[in-house]
Formats: sequence, C-alpha cells, structure tokens
Amino acid sequence: MSKYADAVVIGGGIHGCSVAYHLAKRGLSHVVLLEKDYLAACGTGRSAAGIRHQFGTEVNVRLSAASVKMMENLVQELDYPHSIDLMQKGYLMLAFNPSELELFSRNVALQHQIHADCETVILSPEEIHELVDGLNFKEKVDRSLALISDAYEEYGDGLVVANSLGKDSVVVWDLAKRVNPAIRGFIVTTRFKPAATKARAKAKVETAKKPAPKRAAPRKKTES
Repeated sequence: MSKYADAVVIGGGIHGCSVAYHLAKRGLSHVVLLEKDYLAACGTGRSAAGIRHQFGTEVNVRLSAASVKMMENLVQELDYPHSIDLMQKGYLMLAFNPSELELFSRNVALQHQIHADCETVILSPEEIHELVDGLNFKEKVDRSLALISDAYEEYGDGLVVANSLGKDSVVVWDLAKRVNPAIRGFIVTTRFKPAATKARAKAKVETAKKPAPKRAAPRKKTES
C-alpha cells in the first residue's frame, strides 16, 4: 500500500464508499478507503434500503431527490453489468395523532415548495385502504403484542425498549406499555427530532421509571 494519498476515507459503509467515489469523480487520482472488516459490514449491509422523499428539512429533501436521480442512472454511470434493483413504488408513512398529521402536512408543503413536480400527498384512511390492498392493522398489532408478551414473559425486568422517537419506535413503545405498563424504556435519538416530539416521548419514558406493580419474573427454562 502506498504511503501517500490525496484523501483517506475511514469506513467502508455507504457513507464512506460514497465519499470515496465522489472524491475520485471530482478529480482526486489517489483515494484510499480503509475498512477494518469488509465493505458494508455493519449498518449498510443490514439496512432494508428504503428510499423516501418525505423529509421535513430542505437539505434532506434536496439530498434525497439528488440521490434518487443518481440511482436512476447509476447502472449506466458505473457501467455495471447487473441491475441495482431500484424499485420506486412509493413510501407510506402513517400519522397516529393530530400533531403528527400537522407535522406531515408541513413537510409535504415544504416538499412541494422545493420541487414543483413533487408527488407527495396526504391521504385519508379510506384512500390508504384503496391504495394498499389487504392492509390490516389489527393483525399486525395482535402479532406485535404477542411477540412483546413472549419477550416479557421470558425476560421480565430484563426487557427494555429502545425508543428513537421515530414512528416505528413510538408504536412499539405504546404496544409494550399495553402489554405491561411496568416495561422500561430509554431514548436514543438525534437533535433533528422536533422538540415537542422529544418532550412527549421523554415524559412517557420518565413515567415508566416511577414505582410500578411487581413485574413478572423471568421464565425458567427446563431441559427435556
């Protein structure tokens, strides 16, 4: 390996690979990418690879649009002999209360302000049912409650729910409290979350720290 480089990028995930690629694309002739394991070894390789436009800040809206435009032509740009399996079928985000709906509405307005051809819209529950055939929330909720119940029965006090204040996390948190109000949780989030959202979720987590009814003991495993 050479002792000199125009740039050294540490980490072979999606961010590191993208930075190295764009530096080379902009004219740097010797870019070194360092990865202690293998490319996409961590979060990138485990990602569901969802791509969406529905963001609430201008920088994220513009970055997402530019990224999608790039991916639409990436096979040709890289002269890649295979497909990258880019599928654009829409992205459905659900609002669970009026304040979230208000936030989504502001986000949609921002997206239309930035892009005249923006296709993001607010749908009613009836329109969602027409759009997504076979959407059944009750089955999903019942299945989730069953999984949380099984986990609580097995781990008891050891079960702790992480809450990033995202939609999925908030739903899981609420379902966990329905299983047993004594289930504990903690917040793992970023500074980009709305202050009101942080305050509401933090209040729920703090409430969970107060004295609660006796929790179930871990289930003992027996050998057959």
